[in-house]
Amino acid sequence: RAKLELSTALAEARKEKYLTKEEVKEMCDVCDTTLWHWGKKNYLKPVKVGNKVRYRQSDIQKILGERNPLI
Repeated sequence: RAKLELSTALAEARKEKYLTKEEVKEMCDVCDTTLWHWGKKNYLKPVKVGNKVRYRQSDIQKILGERNPLI
């Protein structure tokens, strides 16, 4: 069972796309300070990949959905 759960989690992680800070700033129309505040408030947590900071695309989509509800 654990092996199945782990393989499912790995498959999901492979599908996830990670975005740079610049891409997120452009998509959300915010500045560095806003991203920093969002991280401190756990609104949008950055992911460390080596010495680089990335953001999950799925998290960005959730934020954009909250900020711009569909008509």
